[in-house]
Amino acid sequence: MTSFTPPVEIGAWLACATFCVMLFNQVAKASFTLRGKPSPLEQAKATNDIEQRVAKIETCIGACKKEQDERLRKLEDTQVALRELIDTKVGDVYERVKEVAEDTNVMRGELKGLNHTSTMILEKLMGKR
Repeated sequence: MTSFTPPVEIGAWLACATFCVMLFNQVAKASFTLRGKPSPLEQAKATNDIEQRVAKIETCIGACKKEQDERLRKLEDTQVALRELIDTKVGDVYERVKEVAEDTNVMRGELKGLNHTSTMILEKLMGKR
């Protein structure tokens, strides 16, 4: 039986390739750090964190939507009721103003009549003297 022994050069080449890859990774990481930018791994982690936050916010908004819709419906109902009440009260005030205006016109007529009567009485009294 013959046994196969790999040449030593293959191990050396693999070690050299591993060293080059590790060196490249360290240089890339140093480059990102010196430029003040996060590394791709840090960017991916931050992106995942943001996606999780957005998903949580969307879930919360979805849960609150029903409550907000109910509040909006109540506000709209209250607004309609207030408008109806205002319309009623404005109509009542208009009717009252109309009554006062009619009463004022009647009083004006009576005052004119009294003025005319008092003028006539004064003229008669002045005429007798």
